[in-house]
This record gives sequence, C-alpha cells and structure tokens, in this order.
Amino acid sequence: MRNRDYYRAFGFGNIEAKRGCYKPCGYCAEPAIVGRDVLTQDIDCILAELRELREMGITRVHFSDSEFNVGPPKFTRELCKAMIREKLDLRWTAFVHPEPRSLSPEICRLMRESGCTEITLSVDTGS
Repeated sequence: MRNRDYYRAFGFGNIEAKRGCYKPCGYCAEPAIVGRDVLTQDIDCILAELRELREMGITRVHFSDSEFNVGPPKFTRELCKAMIREKLDLRWTAFVHPEPRSLSPEICRLMRESGCTEITLSVDTGS
C-alpha cells in the first residue's frame, strides 16, 4: 500500500473497490479514462486492505470509486454485508448514483450499518 505515512498522519485513507462506469453521461470522462466495463476487486482483497488500514490506525476511509453503488447488482450489497461481518470499526464515505434500483432502502441501511457516514450524490446525471 502506497502513501502509508500520509494515511497515518491524518487517520484517513482511500480505497478503490471497483473501476469503470457503464453509464452514458455525456459530460463524464470516466468511461474514456478507465472504460465502460465495471471491474470489481475481490471482496476478500478489499477486506484485507481495510484491515490493513485499520491496523495502521486509520479510522476513516473514502471509497474512491466513481460511483460506489454502480456495477454488478449484488456487489455493493455483498461488500457492505462483509464489512458488517468483519466489524472493522471504520467510518467511510463514497460517491453514489441516486437511482432507486442501486440505492434502495436496503442498500442505504447496509451502507449505514457497515460504517458509511457520508455520501455524495451525483445529482447532475441525466444525459
């Protein structure tokens, strides 16, 4: 993991669970930069990285995915459930897309229970 000293100094780290976005938003460069295919990390690998951050004294994490809840339908649900099972005692934030099927009440509840304290909505999506 790079930037360990910076993470330790501020008690804050970044992690990427998936990369890419299939949405056709005309203003967004994400698909041109990383592609339209959404590639996910293995959940066990994500948990290992989160445990490593926690062992370093990190208490807050930002998921730097372009849209935390966009991608394979079960991925966000399964990741949140795994984070709940792990009891990592981390608080986290993320960018999310406000569409009902990927930001359902169940997903919101799981995000909160897994430590999510803040979301940033991409409300300008409409193209």
